[in-house]
Amino acid sequence: MELFGSERVAAAVFVEQTPRQYYAVDWKYAHAACFDDASLAALQAQVSADPAGQARQQLETIMATSPHEDERKMFLAVMAKCPPSVRNSLMADHTWADWRSWLTTLALPTLVLVARQDKVFDWRASRSFAGDGVHVSARVPEAVPLVLLVSDGVSDQVDFETAEALCREHQ
Repeated sequence: MELFGSERVAAAVFVEQTPRQYYAVDWKYAHAACFDDASLAALQAQVSADPAGQARQQLETIMATSPHEDERKMFLAVMAKCPPSVRNSLMADHTWADWRSWLTTLALPTLVLVARQDKVFDWRASRSFAGDGVHVSARVPEAVPLVLLVSDGVSDQVDFETAEALCREHQ
């Protein structure tokens, strides 16, 4: 949307994401393992040296529960389609970005799904774009429908019927 606009986009859904991955003076909700240039370099070295091993480790980190064997194989097969050089480039682009100010210009109905027990992102990051405790809804233009679903459990325990109903309600 930043590059091509939102004219052809009906809504935005953010699942377990943070608007800034690195620590900063004004941002304490960094990624658990990739939070500065040194940790990014270590991750990129791991991806380059052992892409399959890093994918297995990542799967364990991002999944709240162990997937069934067929699901695990499917996830790893999909992850293996992305060459290490591309994974590293995407991760660098993603980790260096700071979308906090851009998100305040969002003009689409938006659904944000977070889990309090996330192993990677502090769930409070989705509540406060600026890191100052101001709720996300105060940062998004008033005319934009915004739904923030926070699960007390883990992200795969979100009540999807409720999420779908809220999305339909705010279309």
